[in-house]
Amino acid sequence: ESGVIEKFKDGTLEYISLIRPELSIPNFELYKARALVDKILLDGVREWARKLGLASYNKIAIRGDPERLQVGAFKWDLTGPSYIMPMRKGNSNPGFLVADVFSEGIFDKYSIQYFIRKAQLLSASVKNISIFPILIAEGFNGEALTLGRNAGMILATTENMFGVKVSMGIQSLLYTLKNAAAIATTNPDRIVSLLNDLSQIEGAAGNLRGILFELISVYLAKDGAASVDFARQALDKNTGKKVDIDVLRIVNKSHCVAIECKGKAPGGIVNVEEVEGWIKKIPTIHVYLSNLDQFREAKFSFEFWTTGTFTTDALGKLEKEKAARVKTAISWKDGEDILKLARGTKEKAIVNALNEHFFKHPLASTIEIKDE
Repeated sequence: ESGVIEKFKDGTLEYISLIRPELSIPNFELYKARALVDKILLDGVREWARKLGLASYNKIAIRGDPERLQVGAFKWDLTGPSYIMPMRKGNSNPGFLVADVFSEGIFDKYSIQYFIRKAQLLSASVKNISIFPILIAEGFNGEALTLGRNAGMILATTENMFGVKVSMGIQSLLYTLKNAAAIATTNPDRIVSLLNDLSQIEGAAGNLRGILFELISVYLAKDGAASVDFARQALDKNTGKKVDIDVLRIVNKSHCVAIECKGKAPGGIVNVEEVEGWIKKIPTIHVYLSNLDQFREAKFSFEFWTTGTFTTDALGKLEKEKAARVKTAISWKDGEDILKLARGTKEKAIVNALNEHFFKHPLASTIEIKDE
């Protein structure tokens, strides 16, 4: 009733925005970059917890999982039932491993208060559950460390958990995503080095592969274009629908191309459901672009890029849609098309990255790799 906060949800991101600009002016694009990196970090934390046996191996849920657990009255970035001796009540009632993760930011004694309060309220309100609370962040100052540890919290930095190289890689990825279009179009070597720096985070390969392919697509899309944009959110004000444009290729003031990117593991396949999901996004993107002053007279086209292949049903759906569309042309590129495009740039680092992480993975010939 105070009108201080407003909540948004678009299917992948959920966040709170302050209505009063004197308190804060949020930058949702920067938030999205951090959310992507948080997901990679959470994958790594989940694998770390699994290896130590801190919670049941297959029941550790992280932010974004459909089965994400709520413990007591609170949601957490990571939860998992724990049967280790200090946590369980009797022989069958588990405690819970709970954690929040922040890939960016140094916590002080004020910013850490929310976590302490959340853990204390949970412990006080649910008497029959023990919790193991961990706060993971880029860093903590001295006052925050003292306050948190005195309250019984476990405070960990990315460097403590994964080492200096990974910690630096996390910050480098954040910076790259915040400046993705500029960096991806001018410094392709940086894109490739990111994956090498972060390869030690087990469990994060799928998310890293998706981000890497989007950045590579930015680089490939710049050829012959006036400019390229990355991870833009499209809003249809009439319906309230929000969708993401992975890459927006602005050929010139009279033509722009919205590109959907699907980075697949070696042997990965795009199914008809994924194609249908993309087609459903097109009307929202079309309305959004049409309402921008610089594109009012422009022609729009839509492309689907993947490093994998398409199922027969998916190709049939694409062909049918292409034949039915006159004003909004669609097209697609599979892995062979992407590799051909990359070879045309004469950029060896990009070709090598595609081969190593999307086409010639060493495990591709020995195990079945599932779609991501």
